[in-house]
Amino acid sequence: MVVAAMAAACSPTVEDNKVYTAPKFKSEHKVEFTPLSNQLMIDHNPDLFMIGDNKLIICSKCADNNHNFQIVDAQSGEYISSFGIKGRGPYELSDFSRKAVDAKRGVMYLMSQNSELLQVDLDKAIDGNHHPYIGEKTGKIKGNPTQFIFALNGELLQVHSNRRMALTSLDMQDTLGYYDDYPSIESRVDAERKKTEGFFMYNAIYGVKPDNSKMYCVTRTGMILEIFDVAKSGKIRQRAIKRFYEPKPQSLAWGTDDCIFGAIYTCATDKYIYVLYSDRPNSEPEHFRLGVFDWSGNPVKAYIFDPVVARMAISLDDKYCYGWVQNADGEEYLGYFDLK
Repeated sequence: MVVAAMAAACSPTVEDNKVYTAPKFKSEHKVEFTPLSNQLMIDHNPDLFMIGDNKLIICSKCADNNHNFQIVDAQSGEYISSFGIKGRGPYELSDFSRKAVDAKRGVMYLMSQNSELLQVDLDKAIDGNHHPYIGEKTGKIKGNPTQFIFALNGELLQVHSNRRMALTSLDMQDTLGYYDDYPSIESRVDAERKKTEGFFMYNAIYGVKPDNSKMYCVTRTGMILEIFDVAKSGKIRQRAIKRFYEPKPQSLAWGTDDCIFGAIYTCATDKYIYVLYSDRPNSEPEHFRLGVFDWSGNPVKAYIFDPVVARMAISLDDKYCYGWVQNADGEEYLGYFDLK
């Protein structure tokens, strides 16, 4: 059943002058990562999620146990517990390709490529319960597989499924609201809806404000930042669009040699949007920096570092940045730095 009325559909977009201006930060800080304990043998570049102020979920299988998610102490990096097994049982998924954490409600949502959903009670997981699930996995959604999921006001925000963004009930049976517009990229992409959808499927990264009132999208292959208001009714409205680097797609999945690489990873707090991105063209070696933007899309400050960082998490109080780091010798570790 589709519950959403037209009022809950996408609202008209904000004015977009289509002018690109590189972000100008009020301050830039050169920082170094402090390594944390490296007790666990972890796969390459795992996703990281913050739980409260002092715990991290490392989304990776490890050589020390058979679970796909490791919980560690954010101050020391020491192992606390683990959970999540791949399989076909009622509390197992074939894969964990879509993940979302509702830190305030203490729930993690896991979705497989065939759109089966499993909910995890994080308090139980932290306490060492290897079976911390809230009920059995639930049903398969009709239509295209979802690319991203987010927890939003006790519902599920699905991205790049049947619509660009759709807020659904947790059982995925009711659509509460949606947003279906895309910003202009360039004439060849804009000419066909399928090409626009393809560009965003390959290049866009989404995130949600922890207080559930807003969400955002930032792109690779150039860099465009969109910010949206999300009402409890399900209505999604574009609030702002910032064009920082012009997209120059060679294909839907990759830019030309002179195209700025753009965003590779992102996360958010109630205060800021954090974007890990490269301001160099594809023809040059990747060198990522962390840009901080307010919830109107304005650049605030940037952090520059030497090691390769592909995944990160920010403490909810905006005090620390945690990253999965690779040093010049190719060694990987969990590290952090203070956010000044």
